[in-house]
Amino acid sequence: MGDGFWLDPEKQQAHRVSKHELWVLEPDNARLAGIPPHVYERLKTLNPVKDEDEIRFAAIHAGLIRTRDHGNYISVQFAASPDRVRAFLRSAYLFLSQQSEDKYADLWIDNLANNDSVRIPLDKLGERLLNGEPIMEEAERPITDVPLNAAVEKQRPT
Repeated sequence: MGDGFWLDPEKQQAHRVSKHELWVLEPDNARLAGIPPHVYERLKTLNPVKDEDEIRFAAIHAGLIRTRDHGNYISVQFAASPDRVRAFLRSAYLFLSQQSEDKYADLWIDNLANNDSVRIPLDKLGERLLNGEPIMEEAERPITDVPLNAAVEKQRPT
């Protein structure tokens, strides 16, 4: 298994992790992730091996994006309402387009807020974001707060 990261789409920050659930259980990281104190107290009572998914989901539902390079694909998980999906996808794309050596990597993207999933190559995700094309169940208005032109152009073969 390859690199794993927690991405904060609000702060445009990435945190490299070996095990997502262990990172979340560190008090400073839980605060950084925006996990409410009462939720963190519950997480501390869980077994990080047996309950790893519950711990990860708490961070995802607190607003983080989880990524993991599995070699033949990269998983991307987040929880976003339809009006926020495009912002989360944009954040994941901007990070992965700089991080991944495979500019055509297959992405397995899951929105845990509504169980929507899509499988899409990294370069196609960038093109759809740039062109305002639909990707997942999302609000119809395009988000243009972060420029994609340069990132998408870097992905195109010369």
